[in-house]
Amino acid sequence: MNLIVLYHSGRANGVLTSIIDLYNNVSKYKDVELKIAPDDIGKFILLCKRNHYFGCEDILSCITNETHFEADTIITSTKTFNDPITMKYNKLILLDSLDVVKAHYGLIPMPERETENITLLCNPANIDLLYFDSKEYYHKFSPERLQTITAACEQLLYMRNNKESAYIIDEVYFENIGKVIFEALYLGKGVGYYGDEIHDGLYYYLKLFRIDGERDYIPLIITPSEIENTLFMKDDDLILELI
Repeated sequence: MNLIVLYHSGRANGVLTSIIDLYNNVSKYKDVELKIAPDDIGKFILLCKRNHYFGCEDILSCITNETHFEADTIITSTKTFNDPITMKYNKLILLDSLDVVKAHYGLIPMPERETENITLLCNPANIDLLYFDSKEYYHKFSPERLQTITAACEQLLYMRNNKESAYIIDEVYFENIGKVIFEALYLGKGVGYYGDEIHDGLYYYLKLFRIDGERDYIPLIITPSEIENTLFMKDDDLILELI
C-alpha cells in the first residue's frame, strides 16, 4: 500500500498544499491513500471549508486522529520528523520543505535515523544538506487546487525579505518553492519579482522557465501554459517511478 501522511497544525501553508497537490496528482495514476492528522480536527475542517476543500473532494474522509502510521511505502514531508507522529515502512519518500534548510542551520532537529530505503526528493538547493539519499525533484501543482484559489491579489510584488516565512537566520532568507508566484501567474495575475543573490529553491524553480532569479522582472512573464507544462504532473514523474 502507498500512503501519504501529514500532521497539520495552524493555518494553510506550503506543506499542506504540497501534500494535497501530491495526493490529487498521484491518485490519478496509482492506488494511494491520504491521511491527515490535525492537532485540532474541528479547526482543520473549518480550514478546509474556507478553502473550498483545496480541490480535494474527499479530504474530510482523510482526516484521522491516529498518530502511528504503517504502510509498505509512505510519502510525507521532511516536516514530519518534528511532528508528534510515528511511522513504520519499508520505503520512505520525503518531499523537501523549508525544514531542510532550518535543520541545516541547526534551528530545528533532524534526528539521526536509519537512512536505508529513505529518499529525499528536493530541488538542487537542498541536495546533500541532509544525510538522506537525495534526488532532484520539483513539487507538482494540481489543477484541482489551483482552481479553488479565489483570494489571489491582482498584482503581486514579491521580495524575499518581505516574506516572514522566508526568514531563516541573521540576513538569510530562503524560499523553498515560491508557490504564491506561480499560483498568481497561473491565475492570470500580474507579478513583479525582485531578485536576490541567494540560490534557494525559488531560484531553481524560476530557472526551469529560463528566468534568472538574481535579476528583477517587473513584470515577471510566465504563461499559464508554461506552468502546466513544467509544474503539472505527467505519467513519467519521478514519484510515480518510485512507488
